[in-house]
Amino acid sequence: MPDFVRENFLEDAAREMNRTAQLMELALGNKLTDIPELLDSPLSPAEIRHLVPWILRNARIAETDLLWKQLGTMMTFADLEAIKGELVGVNLDPLIRANSDTWRAKRAYVGLAVRDHDDPDLVSNTHWSVIGSSIGRNVKEERLHLADSARTLRGRSTQSSVLWTDLAEPARDFRLSRVELRGVTRSVAVNAEQSVDVREDVERVSRSFDETFFVSEVGVRLESEDPDTDGVEARVLLGDSLVVSDAGASLADLAGVALRLVSRSGIEAEQVQDVIASFEHRQ
Repeated sequence: MPDFVRENFLEDAAREMNRTAQLMELALGNKLTDIPELLDSPLSPAEIRHLVPWILRNARIAETDLLWKQLGTMMTFADLEAIKGELVGVNLDPLIRANSDTWRAKRAYVGLAVRDHDDPDLVSNTHWSVIGSSIGRNVKEERLHLADSARTLRGRSTQSSVLWTDLAEPARDFRLSRVELRGVTRSVAVNAEQSVDVREDVERVSRSFDETFFVSEVGVRLESEDPDTDGVEARVLLGDSLVVSDAGASLADLAGVALRLVSRSGIEAEQVQDVIASFEHRQ
């Protein structure tokens, strides 16, 4: 830290100034031999509001996750949501992709694709961006939204449901914790009381009856931050086009569930990677 900064500013202010300079060095493509200790602690709300938009607009290094992963350790997805008003028209792709496995949120919603008339190129290039009140990305003719706050994404609140036969194939990508099959003459609820995945049980039940079953809600078990648990549950509300995980799940997991189980665009598993995977994982 330069002596004049140390001598003329309070310690916290001097620390933030020095850290800002180091992050700007990384953003401008100047390599640091290692990550300084100053970059090991969370950014302050002021740093997030002023520095992060600047880095996103001015970073000269596109095809590396180093800078973006480092930023991801210093803030959360909720922090990014808090400054979304400062991010309109900004390409959020590198920051969200680099932290999709570690950042956590509570909701994903799939709606119609949104066109931003003020910045049509950003949306047509299907980058992660802020349009309206949420952070999202266009995927084919739909838009995937992610949020940590229930106030941001509430879903459509319709009563529609999906044929189990249409859901069975993409559901094989996930561990199902709960499924309620609704038919004309009978309904069958299958819950994971002793098993971590009831998918095979659901398929066996559906084959046992001469019945067309519909599904309006599915429970999916996703990875938890605690490796000693069986995971966290996410509720897939098909009528609302919404995925809800009260405990929080990774952006990658939420996006995968939403695009495979909620989307009506026929998104394949490998296409999910094109939407959310980091630069390193796309190599």
